Amino acid sequence: MKKILLLMLASSPLWADVQCTTLDGSGFTQDQRLLAEPLAYEVAYAIQPSIQPPTVTQQGTNVRICFTDPQFDVPSTITIPALVAQYQIDSQQRQQATQQVQAWQTELSTTTAAAGVAYNNWGSLSAQQKDTVAKGVVRIIQLRSLLGIQ
Repeated sequence: MKKILLLMLASSPLWADVQCTTLDGSGFTQDQRLLAEPLAYEVAYAIQPSIQPPTVTQQGTNVRICFTDPQFDVPSTITIPALVAQYQIDSQQRQQATQQVQAWQTELSTTTAAAGVAYNNWGSLSAQQKDTVAKGVVRIIQLRSLLGIQ
C-alpha cells in the first residue's frame, strides 16, 4: 500500500504552473471586457487544445488572465491585439450566423405559405405538384428543426 501511495505522489505534480498576464483593458469595449475569458480561451485553445479555461479577474479597467499548466508563454500570447482579433472573428461569425437564421426564417415563412395554398387546392394538383409540395413539407420540418421550433 505504501508503494502505491509513493508511486502516486511521485508521478503527479505537487503544484501547477500558473502563468498570468495583466492587460490594460481601457481600450476595450464593455462587450470585449465581458468576453475576455472566452476570447483568451479561444486564443489559447488554438495553440493548446488540452488547455483548461482561464481564470479572469477584473480590477478597474485591468483584466488579469491566468492559465494553469500552459505549454505557451501566456504574456506574449494573450495580448490585447490577439483578443481584439479574436473578438472581430467571433463578431463576424455571429453576424454570419444571424444572417443565416434570418434566411431560414424567410424560407420557412415562404414555404409554409406556399404549402398552405397547395393544401387548400390539393385535389386539383398534378402528381408532380403534389410531389413538390411533399418536398416542401419536408423542408419545413428541416427548417423548424434548424431554428429550434417545436
